[in-house]
This record gives sequence, structure tokens and C-alpha cells, in this order.
Amino acid sequence: MSLAALPPRIQQVVRTVYGDATAHIFLIAAGAALVGVVAALLLPPVTLRTTIDLERSREHTVPEPVARASCQ
Repeated sequence: MSLAALPPRIQQVVRTVYGDATAHIFLIAAGAALVGVVAALLLPPVTLRTTIDLERSREHTVPEPVARASCQ
């Protein structure tokens, strides 16, 4: 359906409705973005490691669990 196929008064109503809806969506998205920025600013800082020492990293890892079969 084409907008040009509608009567002029209906065309104006459709354009107004789309404009209003776009404005509302923009305001909602801006609010969500603001909440996201505030949440990101409130996150505690995490210190990243400065080396790639793989042997030391392996010492601090938890060993993988051994699967046990139950024969009961």
C-alpha cells in the first residue's frame, strides 16, 4: 500500500503518526542509552593482568573434576 494512494487528509494523519512515533522511540532509546552509560560508570574498575605468564596461570586454575561412574 502506497501513501500516495491515500486521500490527502489521511496522508497527513499517517505522516503525523509516524513522526510522533519516531519521536517517542528516540526518547525511549536516549533514556536507555543514558541508563547504560550511568551503569557503565558505576561498575567497579577491574585490574587486568600485565603479563602473559602461562605457567603461573596454570598454577592458579582449578583442576578439572574426574567423572565417576556409579554401578549401584
